[in-house]
Amino acid sequence: MKKYFGLLMLLGVFYFNAKAQNKKNEVKSFSLSQAIEFAKQNNYSLKNNKLDVIASEKKVNEILALGLPQINASGNFINNTTIATNFINFGGKITPLQFGQPFSSTASITGTQLLFDGGFLMGVKAASEYVNLAKLNVNRGEIETEVNVTKAYYLALLLQTNALLIDTNILTMAKTKNDLEKTYANGLIEKTDFDRVTLQYSSLLLQRERIYNSYKVALMVLELQLGINVSDSINLTDKLSELYQNTKAPSAESKSDYNKLPEYQILNQQLRLQDLDRKRILFGYAPSLSGVVSTQRNAFAGDFSSLGNTWYPGTYWGLNLNIPVFDGLRKNAQLQQSKISISQTENNIKNLENAIDQKISSTKMAFELANRQVKIQEDNLKLAQEIYDRVNIKYKNGVGSSLDLTNSQNDLANARQTYLSTIYDYFSAQIELRRAYGDIK
Repeated sequence: MKKYFGLLMLLGVFYFNAKAQNKKNEVKSFSLSQAIEFAKQNNYSLKNNKLDVIASEKKVNEILALGLPQINASGNFINNTTIATNFINFGGKITPLQFGQPFSSTASITGTQLLFDGGFLMGVKAASEYVNLAKLNVNRGEIETEVNVTKAYYLALLLQTNALLIDTNILTMAKTKNDLEKTYANGLIEKTDFDRVTLQYSSLLLQRERIYNSYKVALMVLELQLGINVSDSINLTDKLSELYQNTKAPSAESKSDYNKLPEYQILNQQLRLQDLDRKRILFGYAPSLSGVVSTQRNAFAGDFSSLGNTWYPGTYWGLNLNIPVFDGLRKNAQLQQSKISISQTENNIKNLENAIDQKISSTKMAFELANRQVKIQEDNLKLAQEIYDRVNIKYKNGVGSSLDLTNSQNDLANARQTYLSTIYDYFSAQIELRRAYGDIK
């Protein structure tokens, strides 16, 4: 029985290890749009931005709590080992007397309520505006994540396509090398022709290894942006050619709407916060009013065992009015600093507007250049393919040289690689132009 039990335990271990291994090696498939949505939910930087929103909301609750009743309870016990002596004048005669009991105890509950404080009101408004600032940071983070994921996806897709193309070139070159090897063995071509193809084949193998390594690194970069483990496997379902066919050029606006850009929104939100801080300092010159109510019970005794047999009540309420008179010009210095900060932010807003206009102009030129180059490289790729096809036909009919075939293969491979690189430049310029115009939500 123990033997079978041990066998069952061993099989159970293998089962759960295999299940865990399958889960670890699970392949996640993403289109570009799916990758963007997945990253917006799982990117760790974005998660922290969203936690900042929650933390800022809790900060509002913290500040609001200052305007609610504050209730505190306290108690004490005193053992007067030596009762203090006081002096009383009776008919011109100074008489020392001791008042009090050796033991005393007090229990009290005190409540305070803020009735008016301009600084508190401005603090509540500022805290609420800080929540809006945190939300704007989330929006900016989502846009940055979409841009980064898009670029990483395009780069991985480019390298994947490049890897597939070089595999095709290697198969073609391997067949050519095999044919020439037979031809060389029959003494129909010179050794130089065969060595030239062998060298080209070896170079393609090295190039293939570099591309595949770059592809793996690009996938890890994409996984990092997605917020998944870089050891996991992902599959890209979109095709580079289809993405290019489905892309649309950003609307060529004459001038950007600054308010659509998160950077501009954040600066204006900071300006609002600084203005509220200025008002808070100004309210510091105004009086503040609070109410207080307290009730207590006191007990006294000549010996410890009797303490608490009788309690004497005491209750009071009142108002506290605080009127600032002179603080050594501290608030005035704070007010001047606040005004300087506001001026600096206003300057930053103007500078950002100029930077946005410059960004739009430069990215628009980059996009137009990339668009033109894609069309040129498309024609170059078609021409390189036609040249290779003609040379290959000549070579098969025995009227072409291996050198011409090798050169045409190199030209075709270079044309493909350049075309793919230009496609990536086009995608990058497009996403940057969309960001500059504020088209990314």
